[in-house]
Amino acid sequence: MDSAIKAANERQAYITQDEEARRTYWSRRKAEHDRISGLEYARQEGLEKGHQEGLQEGRQEKTLEVAKNLKANGVAVDIIAKSTGLSPEEIANL
Repeated sequence: MDSAIKAANERQAYITQDEEARRTYWSRRKAEHDRISGLEYARQEGLEKGHQEGLQEGRQEKTLEVAKNLKANGVAVDIIAKSTGLSPEEIANL
């Protein structure tokens, strides 16, 4: 059904309802709106969380890459640890 016709039918049905039916109608509309808003909020939160996790993983990978390069160039483990925040054990495993 055409959306304009559907909207007109809904409007006509609304106008001809009694007060209780109107309250029920608006209650359902509000509930649906709240549900959609909640889903959108959850989606946004999920995207933000995923973005933050991706950034953190990228930083960790870069830290490991820098530590590997420093180790390959003969930099002392204690200096690498201080510079990158990695433990000496983590550096030894690179």
